[in-house]
Amino acid sequence: MKHFFYIVLLIIVFSQTLLAQQLTIGEALDNTNVDWIFGYDVDWFPITNPSYDGVDAARSGVIDDDQASAIGTYFVGPGTLSFWWKVSSEFNADLYVFFIDGEMIDVISGETDWLYKEVRLPAKTNLVIWEYLKNFVFSEGDDAAYLDQVIFTPDKVEPPALKIERYNDSVKLLWKNGNTNFKLEETDDLNSNQWNPNSSCLITNQDVVYVVITNLISKKFYRLKSD
Repeated sequence: MKHFFYIVLLIIVFSQTLLAQQLTIGEALDNTNVDWIFGYDVDWFPITNPSYDGVDAARSGVIDDDQASAIGTYFVGPGTLSFWWKVSSEFNADLYVFFIDGEMIDVISGETDWLYKEVRLPAKTNLVIWEYLKNFVFSEGDDAAYLDQVIFTPDKVEPPALKIERYNDSVKLLWKNGNTNFKLEETDDLNSNQWNPNSSCLITNQDVVYVVITNLISKKFYRLKSD
């Protein structure tokens, strides 16, 4: 019976390892919309256990004393970033740190089970990094940091007002240049709900974005939509 138990345990461990090897780091973190970057001595990697969602997560690289393992990406705000993190390490010595644009936002250590973290990201490109770093002596617990369900929810941004300047043989459409990109769409019929991208060249300066419409033969309706 004992041999049977060990065989079943080996099969489970092998299956979990095989599944983790088939995952990408984005899939493990439940966010494949961004490019994940790694830093310092050893890369993070996908795992199936432990995980917050019971499916998969990411683990810091296996590092020695006085080394570090970091993972990060960029999010364009404004919006809300949330994630679950966990660490098993030497308390107040081997640290799991969360950074935004190089500023330390939070740190955990010791035997800390899954914690939910939510932060606001401002209206710019934000570099976020999770880093596990060890001091020069001793190890405790799993000696690892874990990350799961990294979700970024951008704020809903209303498009700016679309202004019209009329000329003899053309029309200029202008709107305020901001941190959010908008695309210009057009339609022949407001009742059709069929909007197509406008093919005119966008001209951008520090204050405004505009296009010049020269084909004034047919009637068109225009709108801005977030890109």
